[in-house]
Amino acid sequence: MTDGCSTVSLTAAAVAELAAITPTRPAVRAAQLATMVQLVGQIYDVAGRSVLDVEVTRGVVAQRIRTDFTAYYGTATHIVEHRSDRDGTAGRYTIRVSVNAPRVARQLGLIDRHGQPTRGLPAKVVGGSTAEVEAAWRGAFIVGGNIADPRRGVLEVACPTWETAIALVGAARRLNIAAKVHDGHRGIHVTVRGPDTISTLLHRLGATTTQARFDKLRAHAHNDRAGIRSATFDNANRHRAQISAAITAARVTRAFEILGDTAPEHLAVVGRLRLAHPTLTLDELGRLADPPITKDTTSGRLRRLLDAADTHAARTHIPDTTTAVPADLRDQL
Repeated sequence: MTDGCSTVSLTAAAVAELAAITPTRPAVRAAQLATMVQLVGQIYDVAGRSVLDVEVTRGVVAQRIRTDFTAYYGTATHIVEHRSDRDGTAGRYTIRVSVNAPRVARQLGLIDRHGQPTRGLPAKVVGGSTAEVEAAWRGAFIVGGNIADPRRGVLEVACPTWETAIALVGAARRLNIAAKVHDGHRGIHVTVRGPDTISTLLHRLGATTTQARFDKLRAHAHNDRAGIRSATFDNANRHRAQISAAITAARVTRAFEILGDTAPEHLAVVGRLRLAHPTLTLDELGRLADPPITKDTTSGRLRRLLDAADTHAARTHIPDTTTAVPADLRDQL
């Protein structure tokens, strides 16, 4: 990738830059901390005592959260470092509040006065000032953010619940940033699309150095695409068709396992053709049918076969056809 800047390093750079920001206003700092804890925290009882745990994957983030707890609440915390089983390196960190955890959680707005968890983000965060809303998004990206594809422009934040994701979308709207909730096989994510929108968001959150790298990367990517688009167009289409065919073949195999002899014959015929010719295009596959059928008809019958199997799987509480797709292809679903 141009400028030696991979997706992983760009995300890591943004997280490090944002985690280094120390809001000066207490309410802004609290909004950032509350959002981080809401996304990756949990309060529960250990030996009859309530503890608040916040689990993250980067040491710099763990230190940021610990510093905020101490500075804003005067709360004693400690960090548990979990080592990777494979190479002994740090894999994740748990920041634990074991003294007055319910009080801290209540002050953060994570539980109400009855001790019930807050759904979504605390009202005082999403209804706060613009600086507090920016801080909420900053905290969300620090603990759950990922610049998934800087070339096309995709930024994601992983969320634990649908309510949290909806609240984050509403917070983005207050910043004039368009965001959507995506609930897929990788969990619930809030997605921001478009290089210009992402660049604006990074600037508003305070990641100006990362924003400059992001803008440079997408400019190079645009130039590269302009130079090779005509030469690679056919290859790209062919590659996408092959991936789609491989995914469909895997799902059809599972569909036959689910439906057995109950699969409608006109749908089963097309399914068997796909399994017998996994690399052919839909147009080519349709010409093999007897009598031949169009590309749209071929696609429609395959889709109805998979839909019938998935409906039956949902009704009988068994794995559906998507579970048969190899892990390296699941992102294409």
